[in-house]
Amino acid sequence: MSIRQKPRLLHIGSVSHDTTRNEDLIPTFLDVCEGLRLSGSHLEDKRIIRDRYRAGMQASEEQMQADVEILIDVLNAHAPDYCYFGAHDTDPADFGTWPGSEVPFHGPATDDIGKGAELPPANAEFPDHFLIVNDRGNCTLYRKRRQGRNHRWVECWSIV
Repeated sequence: MSIRQKPRLLHIGSVSHDTTRNEDLIPTFLDVCEGLRLSGSHLEDKRIIRDRYRAGMQASEEQMQADVEILIDVLNAHAPDYCYFGAHDTDPADFGTWPGSEVPFHGPATDDIGKGAELPPANAEFPDHFLIVNDRGNCTLYRKRRQGRNHRWVECWSIV
């Protein structure tokens, strides 16, 4: 029987919508943290906040807001390349992991992210990230992984 490890990175998409109330966001964000392989200060932050609310302590609105901000920071640290954890740009009550505005979905390639219909050779002089957008608008972001003199492209995320 193999033990399945928790992932280090979040999946793109919504985890909470239709609310911005801290008392709703905290348990949801804690559940998301539970599904990740956290370490160090992130694990300790999650434990402190979880224990505070498990014990039924009545936290002030300021404390709850601070806890939401800490949990967003923890989750943001586990977002995939060129993504963030937080409220969606067009809906402040939709929290999740979203591609950042620097991803050139509709514009030209940038200095940091190449763009095209297919991957170039991994050893070619391109930025360390490359976005493929197909004719249907599906997007896949790749990151260049270096292994000695050899390079290869590794998928970071895909949006269909």
